[in-house]
Amino acid sequence: MLEATLWNSILLVLWIAIVAGAERNHPTILRKRNEMTRYMNLHANPCKDFYEFACGSWEQPYVETRYEQPILKDMEIYLRTKVDHDLRNMLQEQTKLEDGLNGRKLKDFYISCTAAERNGVAQQEYFSQMIENHGGFPAIPGSNWHLQSNNYNWPDVVGTLRFQYGMNILVGVKIGVNYLYPFEDSVYLSEPDTFIPPELCSAEGTNRTDLRSEEYAIIENEVAENLSMWLTLDMEKAQVIASDLVAFEFKLCTGIKRWDISQLAVNSSYNSDIRKTLYDFTYQYDNKIDFVAATLGTQIQKPVFMGNEGYYKQLVKTLDSTNKTTIANYIMYQTLVALSFPHNDQPSSRALFCLEKAKRYFPKFLGEMYHKNYVNVAARDDVVNMFDRLKESFRRSLQNTWIREHTRRIAESKLAEMHLAFPYYGKLETSSININRGDYWHNLDILMKDRQEAQFQRIFPPPHPNMFDQVESYETNIFYRSQHTRFEMGWGLLQEPLYLTQYPNSMRYAAIGHKLSSLLASAFDDISWSTSPNGVLNWDQSTATEYRNRSECFRQQISNYLHNDPALFTNTTLLRQIIAQSAGLNVAFDAYLNWLAFQQPTDDHETLLRETLPEFNFTNTQLFFIAFAQKHCSAGSRRSSTKGSARTLSPLERHTIERYLVNGPLRNYNEFARDFGCPMGVEMNPPDKCVIY
Repeated sequence: MLEATLWNSILLVLWIAIVAGAERNHPTILRKRNEMTRYMNLHANPCKDFYEFACGSWEQPYVETRYEQPILKDMEIYLRTKVDHDLRNMLQEQTKLEDGLNGRKLKDFYISCTAAERNGVAQQEYFSQMIENHGGFPAIPGSNWHLQSNNYNWPDVVGTLRFQYGMNILVGVKIGVNYLYPFEDSVYLSEPDTFIPPELCSAEGTNRTDLRSEEYAIIENEVAENLSMWLTLDMEKAQVIASDLVAFEFKLCTGIKRWDISQLAVNSSYNSDIRKTLYDFTYQYDNKIDFVAATLGTQIQKPVFMGNEGYYKQLVKTLDSTNKTTIANYIMYQTLVALSFPHNDQPSSRALFCLEKAKRYFPKFLGEMYHKNYVNVAARDDVVNMFDRLKESFRRSLQNTWIREHTRRIAESKLAEMHLAFPYYGKLETSSININRGDYWHNLDILMKDRQEAQFQRIFPPPHPNMFDQVESYETNIFYRSQHTRFEMGWGLLQEPLYLTQYPNSMRYAAIGHKLSSLLASAFDDISWSTSPNGVLNWDQSTATEYRNRSECFRQQISNYLHNDPALFTNTTLLRQIIAQSAGLNVAFDAYLNWLAFQQPTDDHETLLRETLPEFNFTNTQLFFIAFAQKHCSAGSRRSSTKGSARTLSPLERHTIERYLVNGPLRNYNEFARDFGCPMGVEMNPPDKCVIY
């Protein structure tokens, strides 16, 4: 009996060893090991520049991808490209029985989009109908628009285009969560859509350039080519009208200050607007803008916020100095831009354009289809357990002495409520929309109206849930819904090369764990923590002062790294991102060690072996830091020198923000220096470190 028991024990140990060996030599594990090795520059000193050590070979040709992207800029682009490739493959397949009626309509719409002829007869007929129904287009040759111009009222035109199609022309409208009272939706008056790119169309952008610059010559030429194609105008006439339109929009851009409505809760200038109506804003602007007509066409009971007051002052000034013909031309040009295919439309790019349209108008159906075909639901339990350990690790970090007891209790209460959710698809209702595989413009028209109706149902009684702004399974991001203390993760993130259940936990915590913990930390930064959704101050003055001091440490460190000057770096948005990255690293590594400590026995050789990669000569904790760094490998990590030059970059020239996103958090972390044996005082282990969480 004893002998049989002994043999059984031996066989069990042998079986475990065989299984463990098979797991370590799984093809996906070996592929990942080879990939990680190829990315590394093993000749670099990890204590001098860990980014170079982990990512020094990232830009070599082998990173070119079969997913129709000649150059990989970073991991996020890779994942999005891979998911988009999978989505297009699904939509291009023949309709299957399991697609159901919704899936067939989705595929029919996608096919109608890819097959539509640019500027063909169907498009011209649709554009003519839009022009006739929405105020006319003075630029059309032989137009009698001027005979009817006395009846032209631009607020009515843009209001109708918004109400029917969701277009944001001249007056921007966003329907979103009320960040002061988070369980209701509100209307935000914001900047409109523009054909001048956002980086140029702002008060800052227009100060840096003027209409004589090369950027605006390119934009003006594109506008002229569109006018010529749509309206059969000769190019000389089209250039004159294009010049007027670009100059008009340039004036509007001078009043735009880019902003984020999620910051409303901490901006006192918005709090005073809390129960203003559209009529109130019309009165405020001396009836120069009829906000009721120009937005929704009717008064609403929901609160209205003005998020960009400077823009609306500039809009009034610009309209007063512009003739009605230019205004009408601008409105209709923007309308056709919103409807048409891109200016540089090519067969190679059309599929991606049509996929984005499918995401916009069929998010649920596309998400369900991706979920059925590509999602491994077993990963959910793994990530949820990881999130719970991350929360516990963050709770321990809140015990820092710089956080006062009252403030700590508020933070712990908020942390306890946080949870992680994934897209789930039960039985979706069958769409009543009729999709014609051979008529893209008909499909586009009814889908734009359907989406806009769903948006308006959020602010008109009875209230309906928003079905278009939820996270879908194909998304490769994590979103934090502060009003619900909920993290929402797209399944598209849980795929190779970022995540696989077969990967060691050291790698999973470094990749997905770090993304979650960084977002967790950002929920406790100076904006998200210091003020609650109802405007109540959540932390005491001592804690707030200490946080600002520690944040200033990061700001000076980044400024010295990038510019060798502690005063030059002033980008507060990027600063918050970097602080979250650094805190996220600390929290994720601590959570991983906590997971490891719960393994029995803690010094088990097989457990530690499974936490490394075969023939990859690094410990499990070193593997964590390498995986963290490689998640941030980027083609933008080197400042470009003169084209064709082979000169060696100076140390400061190698200091880019992409590198700091890796080197910054690591050089502030003692555990990293210990694992790689970096002595105090070297580049990656400075004596003065910046830490918040």
